[in-house]
Amino acid sequence: MFVPNIVETIGRSTKIIDIPTKLLQERIIFLDDEINAESANNIIMSLIWLKHVDESKDVDFYIKSPGGVCTDTYAIKDVIYKMPFKVNTIGLGQCASGGAYLLACGTGSRKVTENCEIMVHGVQGGTFGSMPDMRISMNQMEKINKIYEDGLIQFSRGKINQAKAKELMKRDSYMDGYEAIELGLIDEVL
Repeated sequence: MFVPNIVETIGRSTKIIDIPTKLLQERIIFLDDEINAESANNIIMSLIWLKHVDESKDVDFYIKSPGGVCTDTYAIKDVIYKMPFKVNTIGLGQCASGGAYLLACGTGSRKVTENCEIMVHGVQGGTFGSMPDMRISMNQMEKINKIYEDGLIQFSRGKINQAKAKELMKRDSYMDGYEAIELGLIDEVL
């Protein structure tokens, strides 16, 4: 993937900086792909670094993601909740599955652009192997689904109950920003 650079001149010196680094210096993190071990590690390391730079300033976390690995998604959420500063989430394009979960879990303002598409659903996956191992895998998927369900309830700030969370997660549930506001999953459409 091509990463654009910018040229920054300070006094008489000039240096080339890639845009992700420049954004991080401005306390902006951008997730623009699926959530996996690599993207989760980058986001977590960025949050930890920003904590050590300045604990008092908010961070803006832009999300454009189709979702991905649940455990990596929960790792990011757990770190967001341990930060001493607020993490403002901004959704654009599509925030689906884990992307929607991260959008809703923001600890500051939670916003989306006007044409952002949000989608929540239950955990997806498959299993193979011996019958006992498949049962273990299915039980684990049920536990992960319950974490996602409980997250939606928590993030909605009282607007989603257990029955509504189960209903939303039965199938792919698409919504625009205004519908997400009604469910308490975001605060504002930009």
